[in-house]
Amino acid sequence: MTIEDLVKLIIAVSSGGLLVKILDWVRDARKGHLQKRRAEVDAAIAERDKARAERDTAIEARDDAVADAAWWQRWARIVEEALAIARRRFIDAPCTDPDELDPYPSRPDRDKP
Repeated sequence: MTIEDLVKLIIAVSSGGLLVKILDWVRDARKGHLQKRRAEVDAAIAERDKARAERDTAIEARDDAVADAAWWQRWARIVEEALAIARRRFIDAPCTDPDELDPYPSRPDRDKP
């Protein structure tokens, strides 16, 4: 083996080792970057899930409020109909006693269906 071949071999081995070392540095740098990116993505996913949970809670509260309002509107219509019927009977037969009228709708209990 000549000196040229020996120098070529040393350069090839050392440059290959240097190249491998550089690739290791790059890989480690990317690995740290990927870990940071994964942490950012996990934080974004957690924030999204929290926002979805808040939205679902708000929608549920809104639906409950709408159902409650609808229930009270229905009750108001029942009372108005009963009053209209009683008023009509008094107009048609002014001598009617209150005992002869249909019973007034009872107040609903606070536990709504």
